[in-house]
Formats: sequence, C-alpha cells, structure tokens
Amino acid sequence: MKCHACGKELAEGAAFCPHCGAELTEAEAGGRARPSWGWADRGRLLEDWPRDGDGQPVAPAFLTHCSSVGFEDEMVAGMLRAYGIPCVKRFPGDGALGRVVLGMSGTGTDIYVPVTMLEEARSILEGESDAQV
Repeated sequence: MKCHACGKELAEGAAFCPHCGAELTEAEAGGRARPSWGWADRGRLLEDWPRDGDGQPVAPAFLTHCSSVGFEDEMVAGMLRAYGIPCVKRFPGDGALGRVVLGMSGTGTDIYVPVTMLEEARSILEGESDAQV
C-alpha cells in the first residue's frame, strides 16, 4: 500500500504515513476506523450540537461552573459526552491564559450545553439520570 500524499510504501494497517505524516483514509488504513483524538475530535462539536426547526444550532445554556483543580471540568465534560450531550467550556476572566500557560484555568470553567438538553444534563450531574450509556 502507498501513501496518497507522498507515494511511499506503507506498513499494512498504518493510520499515518511515517514519511510525510499524512493521515490515511479509512480505505487506505485497511477499512479500519481510525482513532479520533486530539485536535481531530474538536470538529465534532458543531456536528453533534442539536439543531432547531430551521437547521440552526440551538442556543447554549449555562449548566455549571466548576474548578479546574483536579480536572473536575474535564470529568464533567467527559461524563456529559458519555451520555451524548455535547458541551462547550468557557474560561471566565483571564482563565483562558492560565489554561494555555498552566494547563488549567485558575478561575475555573463555565460549562454550557444545548438548551434542549439542559434538564437532562442537570439530572446527570445530580446523579438522577435514567439515561443509558
């Protein structure tokens, strides 16, 4: 099998070209689904966000403010995603700078979810959800 970008020979089942770094298509990777991680996963938010009757994304609604200490914000966001609820994290004040410099926001994180999923998200955080993972 050859890389579509540089034409060099690839090992069977490779997901990336070791010569040029190109990401291979699913067909080139032997039909296996490629893992989705890092920056590649960020584009899914708009795809996963629910739409209104006009096809526009529904408004975000404030769910909670949580600390970045102990990665509480990451755990809440991961739990919401596990239940199929997309979320947006905002860093109030100068928290975004702290996120870049320190890897966490010193001012905490505001988490927003689609307004149509707000009650379900609240139930999940309170541990009262009947939703199945």
